[in-house]
Amino acid sequence: MHRFIRSNRWFRYAPLAVLLWIGNVAAQDLAPFTAAYALKRGGMKIGDVQRELRQGTNGTLVLTSRSKPTGLAAMFVKDVIAESSTWIWHDKRPRPLEYTYDRSGGKRERHVKLTFDWETKAVTNDISGDAWKMEVPPDALDKLLYQLVLMLDLRTAAESFQYEIADGGKMKDYHFKVEGEETLNTALGNLKTRKLVRRRDDRTTTIWCAEAYGYLPVKIEQNEEDHGMLQLVIQSVTGIEKAP
Repeated sequence: MHRFIRSNRWFRYAPLAVLLWIGNVAAQDLAPFTAAYALKRGGMKIGDVQRELRQGTNGTLVLTSRSKPTGLAAMFVKDVIAESSTWIWHDKRPRPLEYTYDRSGGKRERHVKLTFDWETKAVTNDISGDAWKMEVPPDALDKLLYQLVLMLDLRTAAESFQYEIADGGKMKDYHFKVEGEETLNTALGNLKTRKLVRRRDDRTTTIWCAEAYGYLPVKIEQNEEDHGMLQLVIQSVTGIEKAP
């Protein structure tokens, strides 16, 4: 617990709180929703994460995330992280227009804005006022929106998924593999899930996505060699009807 308080590292994992609803509707008819998770370390709750999908302006949609410490952790960590991805449908797939990341309230403020220009296939990265451009592939995503695309892709029978993510001024490959099915006991009841795993040299991320909620992630674990395991666990969802 003290290592967590000193490092503030749990905020790195907030984007993994994939609180998305796909539902039993056509892809371009996603309903607005709000979903909440508890962030835990060693069984102790240390934070709250909330995701929301809503309509934007001029035909856009907006996916937002807000993460904050709670309980004892809030006495030592003050950082609040707000993320936002504004996007449109393009060829029946989400395409990002703008991504923002704002970390505030603590000692390590950080403000990031990515603006996608699809005519030139480039993205402008602005990190705390320092801006530059880089080329991106036609299917590039931001690190919040890819989570929605992953949930859409789980509606297929594919066993692995790979995405190119504009993140930190460079392109990164995110690869997930389906490793079976499990039934989990959650705040939403007993749910049949598909288990996805992403492995890197020093870190493994596991996501359990509930079929009855359109592959909504209901549990997420991130295990890092030097910093142990963090868990994200579903607490509540509004605007979503469970499939029979």
